[in-house]
Amino acid sequence: MTPVLARGPSLWRSAVAGAALVVALGPATATSAYGFTSDDAPATAPTLETAYGAPARQQPDMGWNRAPAASRASWQAFAAAIGPGWQVMWDRDTGVPNRIFGPGIEAPGSVASADAAVAAARSILAKHIDLLAPGSQPGDFVVVSNHLGDGMRTIGMQQHYQGTPVLTGQLSFRFKNDRLFVIASEALPHVATPPTTYSMSAQTAATAATQWVSADAGQAWTSAVDGPYILPIISHREVRYHTVMRSTVEARAPLARYQVYVDVANAAPVAREQVLHFADGRVLYNAPSRYPDGERREYPASFTEILIDGEAIESDADGLVSWAGDAPVKAETQLTGPLVHVVNEDDPDNPSVAEFTLSPGGQVVWDERDDEFLDAQLSTYTHSLVVKEYVRQFAPDLLYLDDQLLARVNINNSCNAFSDGTTINFFRGSDNCANTARLADVVYHEFGHSVHWQSLIPGVGRFDGGFSEGLSDYLAATITNDPAMGVGFFRSPEPLRHIDPDDFEHRWPRDVQRVHYTGLIFAGAMWDLRKALIARYGAEEGVKTADRLFYAAVQRASSIPATYAEVLAADDDDGDLSNGTPNECLINANFGALHGLRDIVASHEPVGAQTVDSEGHQLSFRVSGFHDRCAGDRPVSVSVNWQVIEAAQADLEILSGEEEANLESQDGDDRIYSATIPSLPGGTKVRYQIVLETADSGVWTFPNNMGEENYELYVGELLELYCTDFESDPFSADGGWTHGLSNGAGGAGADDWEWGQPVGKAGDPDTAFSGTGMIGNDLGRDGYDGSYQALKINYVESPVVEVGDYSDVRVQFRRWLTVEDSTWDYASVYANGRLAWRNRATNAGNRHHTDSNWVFHDVPIGRAVKDGEVSVRFEIDSDGGLEFGGWNIDDFCIVARPGAFCGNGVLEGGEQCDLGAGNDDSAADGCRTNCSQSFCGDGVVDSYEECDDGNNVDDDGCTATCFFPFVESNGCSIEVGRAAAVTVGVGVGVGVGTGTSGSAAGSLASLGLALFGLWAWRRRRRA
Repeated sequence: MTPVLARGPSLWRSAVAGAALVVALGPATATSAYGFTSDDAPATAPTLETAYGAPARQQPDMGWNRAPAASRASWQAFAAAIGPGWQVMWDRDTGVPNRIFGPGIEAPGSVASADAAVAAARSILAKHIDLLAPGSQPGDFVVVSNHLGDGMRTIGMQQHYQGTPVLTGQLSFRFKNDRLFVIASEALPHVATPPTTYSMSAQTAATAATQWVSADAGQAWTSAVDGPYILPIISHREVRYHTVMRSTVEARAPLARYQVYVDVANAAPVAREQVLHFADGRVLYNAPSRYPDGERREYPASFTEILIDGEAIESDADGLVSWAGDAPVKAETQLTGPLVHVVNEDDPDNPSVAEFTLSPGGQVVWDERDDEFLDAQLSTYTHSLVVKEYVRQFAPDLLYLDDQLLARVNINNSCNAFSDGTTINFFRGSDNCANTARLADVVYHEFGHSVHWQSLIPGVGRFDGGFSEGLSDYLAATITNDPAMGVGFFRSPEPLRHIDPDDFEHRWPRDVQRVHYTGLIFAGAMWDLRKALIARYGAEEGVKTADRLFYAAVQRASSIPATYAEVLAADDDDGDLSNGTPNECLINANFGALHGLRDIVASHEPVGAQTVDSEGHQLSFRVSGFHDRCAGDRPVSVSVNWQVIEAAQADLEILSGEEEANLESQDGDDRIYSATIPSLPGGTKVRYQIVLETADSGVWTFPNNMGEENYELYVGELLELYCTDFESDPFSADGGWTHGLSNGAGGAGADDWEWGQPVGKAGDPDTAFSGTGMIGNDLGRDGYDGSYQALKINYVESPVVEVGDYSDVRVQFRRWLTVEDSTWDYASVYANGRLAWRNRATNAGNRHHTDSNWVFHDVPIGRAVKDGEVSVRFEIDSDGGLEFGGWNIDDFCIVARPGAFCGNGVLEGGEQCDLGAGNDDSAADGCRTNCSQSFCGDGVVDSYEECDDGNNVDDDGCTATCFFPFVESNGCSIEVGRAAAVTVGVGVGVGVGTGTSGSAAGSLASLGLALFGLWAWRRRRRA
């Protein structure tokens, strides 16, 4: 039978208090407990959610080498002082260098002497405080760790402000071979809060915290209060600070534990963190002793207390126990020992006891396969011992491994498991999911979270949800030697998650989503590196090396992007990263090329509009970030892929191509390339992408913007109808531009459109495209942060421009746009009130549009021309969540293609139809005089409409889709008219014309105009 252990309620209470104590002792790091669950489990709250609606970022926004504008001078001073060869990864939101690593700085005695290392770190901090911690003083950083391991000394410092700890603020330095070769800053810039003197009691903080959690989670209570702390709320390019007390709040229905931060100034909750997170996951693993319906193996009852004739004797690692005499004895045991204690939550006050007769030289086997609850306890006990002994191989100094692990099983819920940083906890089975305590992978995974929390070097590493999920997956996979995770979770041989799927690699930042999916980026990188190391060194040494590098990341990384520098640092052998490391090329290939954790940077300024050229259209770009000493880290293919998306010429033969780029010159490690798109006829619009492939199978595409993955080029003669470079004030009486707030509460910065020179905040540029003037949302001056505000619709609009009879009318300008995925925030271009362009929307809602340089943007607006006139409006429509920098616009032109006239009977340019003299603004189903097909809102009732009052307003008797509205009768909804509208000419790639609508000309012309009808349905808005 299976031994089942009891524990009283006090044991759970002590575990809670212990967790709270750990948090109190480590104010710069907020712990979270992460779970192992299915896609069917409910989604959880974000890692940090605020009480006032503003979002806290869930993953860092990292960029390589290009310093933010505010840090450029301090970085140049640092680089001038220490010399060339250094790489830097910037936190774009805070403006601090998250990781700086390179050749190393001489630091005599720093590895052998803890004091010498601190002195060297303090010296660098004092000299370069403006770079490493803008707005701070060197004395704000308190040394909290001085760690020597694997030949590397690491100094960790926690940030304070006026004596108060700044949560998550930390700064660390790594020394090897008496050289300082890695600096990591997670310091918070320009901390500023009201005075930290306060009179709020711990009870007041606890009450406020409990009330907030109770509103969502039912009955709740506070188990610990500590503080004060400075709490930073980091969102896109903005940090807000609050002085807070921190309360640990417990709940049972549903099971939850929150860290709640209450402002000392007004006793109002500011933010909270869910300590117990449950998330989705999938693991594939069909191996012995992995899941209940698989093969089983007999494990030794290692280090277990066994009663022999009433005397407690502890077994050894092989499960052997000795007693006096040579006769069989009566023995009994529970699942407890100095290393693991299993508690059965099904009946915690009555632990099951295994009783048996043990003969000298014999053995007994406990087999509880037919009893879920008993088997859950036996499985968790044995696999907890397995994972502890495995981790001990690469973390022999981790004291947590010597503590008794509390494992709670058979919790009354299903499809979940979690760790709170100290204990591991498992749920019962259900019709859909197996009992998670019976899954070896899940036991290893949850213990991985605890190892992460317990291994973090204070002031150096930091708990990050996605990273913790990935490292826990890797730990399970390296123990089982299989990248398939959680076989049997759904009571089948299929995995719950796979860290090395066929023909797919999870990449940063493309695959940043929920924490379990995000974690696959690190897990996949680490697993691929493990495979490469095995190929180089053999199985035993390869796995040993991989696990050692893995543990260095566990101890020191603060995010998934930070793991690249930490793995390199651990692999280094001389304190100089500029000359490489023993396994640098393997690390670059697997972390960088395959998983996007090291960046290659391409600098390219799109050429914009060009005239027809028989020699073609030349593009040039600069690429940096290669390591020539690695054979695989060299470009083997650099090309420009292009595609025609709009053409005036019906018989255009070449619609797409791939042009090889030529290496023109090399400037240090940078390479300058050129490529030529073939000659194209006038009136052709092209989108193109730079594609770079390295010998180690890395593929890099530019622009590196998930919201817009192509550049644009327009070919053809154009007539300038109106142009401005914004070098004079466009909002003056002579300028003719207007701006305003269409919706949302007014107040300072609500209508944030400005003219002038930007300053580089919130992802905006720090210079105009040309000259010194431009327009944009919140240029970051006068104390503003550069971001558009939440829950606002504001706009800027051009003067009305006379365009005559031209049908191919376009607006062309230079754009630097940063905006949330259109699932949440709209960045729109309107012409005469008709939508002409909008940023991308995705199902996941996480493909944000983030230009990183000025790009050319061409939008056809001919369909919107009315009475020979047009005006253009740029708009930002924001929800209550994440805000970015918004629009930045320069060199604006409204142009027309000469010879393209509406009314000449030829379908061309942006025309949907052209019947010449037959164009009519009053005939049903006709071609209008602006060469647009009849449409809802044109004031004429067409055959597919019930009404048309000349607008797209719903509540004026005729709906926005030109049908009569529903009416109420006797409490029932009665529909008047037809049930569905017919949409004409708004689908992507659909050309609607007369006579030639099915021709190449009609189809190609429509490609550039297809966005008019998209996004007609408003998506759910966050509040």
